[in-house]
Amino acid sequence: MKTVKYSLVELRNPLRPQAAKKFYARSQSAGEVSIDDMAEVISYASSMTDTDIIGVLRAVIRQMQQHLADGRIVNLGDFGSFQMILSSEGADTKEEFTQANIRKAKVQFRPGAMLNDMRKNLKYERVEPLPARKRASSEG
Repeated sequence: MKTVKYSLVELRNPLRPQAAKKFYARSQSAGEVSIDDMAEVISYASSMTDTDIIGVLRAVIRQMQQHLADGRIVNLGDFGSFQMILSSEGADTKEEFTQANIRKAKVQFRPGAMLNDMRKNLKYERVEPLPARKRASSEG
């Protein structure tokens, strides 16, 4: 079972700004892993080289770009699916709506079964926020 580290932040409820602040959990990053790092590890568990794996992953990304731009949902099975969604300013009538009303496009990810199963089986460990941890380690 995996453990997710979190810290607490004090925030106001944006729907009720006059209400007292409350404490909320924020996950703490443990760093970053690159596509190259993952390809190297995956290559040890397969007959492909890390270069082959990176090539396949980049080809998948190029295919995703094409299909998402064409309005398709890209379903990668147990991994999850991706879909293009738009954010726009409202218009009073259909005739008044133009492309200028569209603010941005986003790619929405919906996790599949494997990632959902992982999320259901997590443990949580409370830690100090990152700036406090860095300060404590430099003082000690």
